[in-house]
Amino acid sequence: MCMQPDAENTSEDCLFLNIWTPTTNTSARLPVRVFIHGGAYYTGSGSDIYHGGCQIANDSNVVAVTINYRLGVLGFLALPGLEDSTAGGTTGTWGLLDQRMALRWIQDNIRAFGGDPAKVMITGESAGAFSVLLHTMMPGGQATGSSKSLFYAAAPVSGSLDVFSVDFLKDAYNKGRVVAEAVGCAATLTMAQRRDCLLRAPASKIISAQSAVQPYAHVLPAIDGKQLPKHPLRLMQEGAMNKVPMLFGLMKNEGIQFAVDHTGGNFAINQTEMLAALKKEVFVPSAFVTRLYSQYNDQYYGSWFAALTVAITEGTFWCPTYRAARQFARHSSSLTRLYIMSAARPMSGCIYNAIFGQEAGGLAEAELADAFHSYDIPVSFMVPHLAPGACGWTEPEFELSSFLSGILSNFAANRTPLPPRSTSLNRTLVRGVSWPAWSSTNQQVLMLDWGKPSFEPANTLLGSACKLWDDILEYNIKRGSNY
Repeated sequence: MCMQPDAENTSEDCLFLNIWTPTTNTSARLPVRVFIHGGAYYTGSGSDIYHGGCQIANDSNVVAVTINYRLGVLGFLALPGLEDSTAGGTTGTWGLLDQRMALRWIQDNIRAFGGDPAKVMITGESAGAFSVLLHTMMPGGQATGSSKSLFYAAAPVSGSLDVFSVDFLKDAYNKGRVVAEAVGCAATLTMAQRRDCLLRAPASKIISAQSAVQPYAHVLPAIDGKQLPKHPLRLMQEGAMNKVPMLFGLMKNEGIQFAVDHTGGNFAINQTEMLAALKKEVFVPSAFVTRLYSQYNDQYYGSWFAALTVAITEGTFWCPTYRAARQFARHSSSLTRLYIMSAARPMSGCIYNAIFGQEAGGLAEAELADAFHSYDIPVSFMVPHLAPGACGWTEPEFELSSFLSGILSNFAANRTPLPPRSTSLNRTLVRGVSWPAWSSTNQQVLMLDWGKPSFEPANTLLGSACKLWDDILEYNIKRGSNY
């Protein structure tokens, strides 16, 4: 596990892959499903308990891979003087370069595990999804190469390319200076002296120093003009991305645990407290506060807490994903699709407790949470099938797990999600379902409410709600800061 706060058994020597294969035949040429873990770029591991690929490999006949990458300040610290001459002069993108190195290793070695290097699909959740999308547009250079030739399909879940996925260079440098001073590398030092000071500091001290910019600001990949030459939105608008088939995924209630965290679980917050909590997730300039309140308020949603939950869901996840999907559909002849997943019902509460622990509550809390941020992880990694007797899983939970894993595996195999590549799925439940890719005139969102999947026009579902967040992002890009 790579070094991170409040974790045991971590190390700087952490750049490993985990590989699960269903075959000993090195000529099998099976599709490869690569997962990049999330954790806000500062926590997590490819070896997390819910990231095991054994069930996926056996159920879908694919090679499953998870990877590690440097996190937090060790992966993304940017400062003048910390440019890496061996990587094209980049700064603040080390973790992304680790991911690229892993993808290149897979290209060079996956045949030994029965995998096909020509059929590598990358997927990831949260910061892993941010990373997936960044790899579609990082140009690389002579020193590091590009990510674009290392995969042929991409499936980001619960993440896009703004809000807290990247930092403008000015913001990254400001965070870097705060961290450096917390380490003891004074602002009065020259760039060279500060660099030497940081290089001499123990890694554990540097990790501890990142708390100076937390808890609600994190060290993010920097738009450094090298690996990330422009803001990702501008690159997408210009069509400067790897034009591969895209499968975007979202959870129905992405914002619920963030709303709980940022309010201390106080469901009776007022208007002022709602805005303060929201700003812990996404910057809302004062010029947009009136529009924000007209869109998210207690009159419409019943409480300011409910309005906060929807604002985080839409502003931080749904709208950024919709924005990216539109650009891929606009500029690419490859196929783009988007789904929004609800929790399987009737539910057992097992997935909720698996993520948050038994102390987080019971079935009532799980029902309220619905499909929360990271709900998809134990579902797509087939935890119900891996440990069928460990909890009182319901049949819909087994089926949703087979379906979600199956569409990701078929996307890896054939660059289309249907039919699901799963031997455990009861196919009668999805027989006859057709999932059209997006075109300029027809952009349907699959509403994955298990037992009755349906489609809604993306513009009807997201268009008016997302205009506010589109305008805020444009405002931030023009001023060159997220803060």
